[in-house]
Amino acid sequence: MEEPNFIWQDREIRFDVPKIDLKLRKGEESLDTITNIEDSKSPCGDIGTFVFTNLRLIWYCNTNIGLNFSI
Repeated sequence: MEEPNFIWQDREIRFDVPKIDLKLRKGEESLDTITNIEDSKSPCGDIGTFVFTNLRLIWYCNTNIGLNFSI
């Protein structure tokens, strides 16, 4: 399958994306990772991991990867 001419990862903010969309794209590099970051907006205070790349910021819940965001 051919990739589109644009990439959403450097243009959009997405919440609760499928796990496949959290994978790094071709050319995207992980610059740093911080663990044990709490989602203070959720009622239960989910603990997750923050990944900084050259295109975006990614946070995902450690116990439920379906809770995530990509900026």
